[in-house]
Amino acid sequence: MSPRNLVIGSLVVAAALVATGCELTTGIFFTLANETEIDDENLDNELTVSGMVASANAYYVAAGAIWARDEWQWCGCSDDDDHTWSLLADDFGEAALVTAMVATTFGAGDQIYAGFFFPDAAAADRYGLYRWTTPGGTSSATWNEVTMASASGSEQIVGLFLIPDGGDGRLAVATAEDTGTVFEYSLHHSTDGTTFSAADFAGSPTLPQRPTAAVWDGSDHFVVAGVHVYSGDITATLAQSTLAPHSQNGISRPALGYTGMLASAGGQLYVADRQGHVYRSADGGSSWEQYPNTADDGTDQLEIASTLVQFTNFAQKDAIVFVGTDNFGYFTFDDATDIDESGFMPVKEASAPDLSAAAVSGFSTPSGTPTVFVHTAGAGLWSSDSDFADSNVRWVRE
Repeated sequence: MSPRNLVIGSLVVAAALVATGCELTTGIFFTLANETEIDDENLDNELTVSGMVASANAYYVAAGAIWARDEWQWCGCSDDDDHTWSLLADDFGEAALVTAMVATTFGAGDQIYAGFFFPDAAAADRYGLYRWTTPGGTSSATWNEVTMASASGSEQIVGLFLIPDGGDGRLAVATAEDTGTVFEYSLHHSTDGTTFSAADFAGSPTLPQRPTAAVWDGSDHFVVAGVHVYSGDITATLAQSTLAPHSQNGISRPALGYTGMLASAGGQLYVADRQGHVYRSADGGSSWEQYPNTADDGTDQLEIASTLVQFTNFAQKDAIVFVGTDNFGYFTFDDATDIDESGFMPVKEASAPDLSAAAVSGFSTPSGTPTVFVHTAGAGLWSSDSDFADSNVRWVRE
């Protein structure tokens, strides 16, 4: 299958879950250097995870197909825990691939939305957004197609985001349409899962690069898409934010542009890029600080062993912010502390080498448990319920 036929990036992350419970006291960035002991469960260790949700007392993982296990069996309780994952049956059999997944609380209870790709279907029926309205159990699911009137019907689902902007939140669906020469990207949003509108980006309903993050800071919406970060009211118009268009040596390079974004519990905004930078705003996006920067840190980009660190996506659990990378696992830092030169610590030899060298596409931090799940592209799903301030972190390779 050629790349033009399917735009399912390994960094599509669609888990929107509430963060709770861990502390970190070892500086701004803490690597995987001191983490020990790995249990290996029954998921394929080479899975690429495109989404994960916790809903109706179960965990659901999108990795081509959907895998499920009971939520109460969260990892690390004891060596006797049953962590077995089972393949979630659906009406599509092996004829469908899941490209993204997110859980909402529209209406009376949980609903799970997923983007599906049907490689053997006619072009007009190859892609679709589907909803499981009464999720529960780990054996089977019933999916119903969702019609987005604001979309053409032939667009690929390349990202799902839950934006917590009041009420039950807002579902945002990133799509891609093949025009025959280029892909055009759009972002459709809904507060009830039924009526969708297309976001307007400075007068255009389409973008030249894929949206990879959509957040709300309590006042404004922000959307990350390639070399641009947009801000404003998603129900009206989003304009280019005050964070300058991304460039390398003055040249716009979307593949090296902005990737993830977080509106933190501490009132900060964070943006990452694949050029070794994390940007932070403490004033709602009016101004931005870059880390590292030459004046404070002696370098303007983070490298490890002369290799550029390519940051991806964020998550937060209590005051701890997680940021993934394409090539060095992930880092953590304290949301309440300035990022400075002491925070950019080199990755040392880790007791979880496959994770410390993995491309981390995202995280899940389910509420009500101490567990952090780490999604990777090609290195499976990892979890830990350890205290991340402890030097003896226990990992489960799901």
